[in-house]
Amino acid sequence: MWQAACGLAKIRQPLYNGGTVYSARVAKGRANALIILVKDMHIAQKFRRRQLLPALICFLLAAPVPLKAEVSAGLQEQSPGADAGSGIAAPGTQSGLDGMQPLPGPGATGPVQAAAAQKMRVLVVANREATIAGRLYGTISQIHVRESERFKTGQTLVSFDCRELAAEKAVAQAELRLHSTTNKANAELYAEKVIGSLEKDLSQAKVAEANAKIKAVNAKMANCSITAPFDGQVVELKAKAHETLQPGMPIMLIQNSHDLEAHVHVPSAWMVWLKPGARFRAHIEESGTAYEARVTALGARVDPVSRTVKIYAEIPGDHPELLPGMSGYAEFDRQ
Repeated sequence: MWQAACGLAKIRQPLYNGGTVYSARVAKGRANALIILVKDMHIAQKFRRRQLLPALICFLLAAPVPLKAEVSAGLQEQSPGADAGSGIAAPGTQSGLDGMQPLPGPGATGPVQAAAAQKMRVLVVANREATIAGRLYGTISQIHVRESERFKTGQTLVSFDCRELAAEKAVAQAELRLHSTTNKANAELYAEKVIGSLEKDLSQAKVAEANAKIKAVNAKMANCSITAPFDGQVVELKAKAHETLQPGMPIMLIQNSHDLEAHVHVPSAWMVWLKPGARFRAHIEESGTAYEARVTALGARVDPVSRTVKIYAEIPGDHPELLPGMSGYAEFDRQ
């Protein structure tokens, strides 16, 4: 029945409501479908189910295209304001359908096509950024830089009080001298066959043990000072001199403010045409300037909730006015 109702040009389906016959016409094609507006469910229950089902199926089949409500002359015979108890809107009166936005058709401009004209937020970040933390339990003796101060690669940033480690190293060095002397004497006695090979081997093992202790202390003392891993600037100090820290506790945050990149979250549908090498304009609000940027990489995953993907871009040239944390919007030209 529903195939016939949706396919033929003019079919009248009588709908009964309290003994009154209402006729509605189903237009041919996908552009129009029968819609009966019923305000109360108890009115809909009075309609015959076998007559409402074809109209409902037609409505669902026509949902992807703009819908048009068409009521036949049988409703026009009613009063201009329509039957107040029927819940069916009369022709020419405003119904609940008027406020609905029509769904886009196959040829309409969808969100994917219109997205290229949208302005996406862009964030400037430092490509090289690190949190400097202590590697040993100790007390900070001196912090050699202040916040916002610039530094060079290899420059000392923090120094620790390592007098205890220095004492341990002195003890290990004394043990090494003692065992070296014993090992030398045992080697002479072994040559004269006064002692056996066991005593000679034990003295050699003691020398090796003392050397290992010195290496362990030297490795700890290497962490008594922290040097800069790259040219940069201090963003924030998280500790102060004379504070005792546990291993791994942060001391400062540093970054290279000259090596910058831009991060933009764009709709995942753009991945069809947005590829590495694509260019866009980054309008930074803090500087009031638009910069040319180039996409270097696309994100490794798509956010299933927002349906966006993160892209990474470089800003060629030297721009000392740009700082990490600045933001604005990006304009893309779809290629």
